[in-house]
Amino acid sequence: MPDPIWLKWIGLPHQIGADPNDGKAACCLRMAVHVLRNAGRQPPEDAVIDRWVDLARGEQWPLLERAFLDHCVPTQARDLWSVVLITNGPRKALGLGVVIPDDLLLFPHHRRGVMAAPLKLLRPLTHYNLRP
Repeated sequence: MPDPIWLKWIGLPHQIGADPNDGKAACCLRMAVHVLRNAGRQPPEDAVIDRWVDLARGEQWPLLERAFLDHCVPTQARDLWSVVLITNGPRKALGLGVVIPDDLLLFPHHRRGVMAAPLKLLRPLTHYNLRP
């Protein structure tokens, strides 16, 4: 089992583009990539993630969703290290969560910051495996 790097991020505020390793704020996209790499997975290249961050900053949610899904393979189960797209708020903003051990979903909530919530308490979500 990989080192739970995400524990030090719990409570960090959400900020698009922020690297949680800096300890100041967390972007869901950058956070998920760190978790996946730490688990030995191969997420998309940094240039792809940077493009996703640019789309999020521009609030181009439909384009971000399409770009994200281009790098996904749907999975039937709530697999460890799978990711989910989360629609949030009246603007239909998108966020990304990643399944971590103990059947938890790690994500930065737009108001409450980085949190890990039990999957069984969340509405049904579509799970994906990211590919490079």
